[in-house]
Amino acid sequence: MPKPLNLAILLDGLNACGDARRWLGSKSAAAAWRTCPDGAWLLWLAARLGVERQLIVRAALACARTALPECSEETIGMVLLCHHLTEEWLEGREDLDTVRAAAAAGWAAAAARQSARRQRLADCARLVRRCIPYRVVLTAARTHQQ
Repeated sequence: MPKPLNLAILLDGLNACGDARRWLGSKSAAAAWRTCPDGAWLLWLAARLGVERQLIVRAALACARTALPECSEETIGMVLLCHHLTEEWLEGREDLDTVRAAAAAGWAAAAARQSARRQRLADCARLVRRCIPYRVVLTAARTHQQ
């Protein structure tokens, strides 16, 4: 009979994040797998343990599909293309380099949008500071504290 898996020792050896190790506590490996509240932790563990790449990608793709309703009109096309190419790779009809290139393009587009968003937020912060002087906010804060 195989020796029971001590997941706590395994996670320590894999340098798992502190949150995951604290959550694990004294749970058995089987109980932890059944009740883990974070799919990213499960994917991370599977990948670190060398689970077959296709299984991990299939699971990650299933997780990614849950975020489709949150995609903007600007991003949904790129996301759906990446999903399609990944599914094609999983079925052996597309090469990994094509999937990686599509994913890289998606990440680059997302980074550009994030950069533009950060710039808009910074512009808005300057506009707010121009319209509402700090002394007004400070006075309001002091009044609120009383």
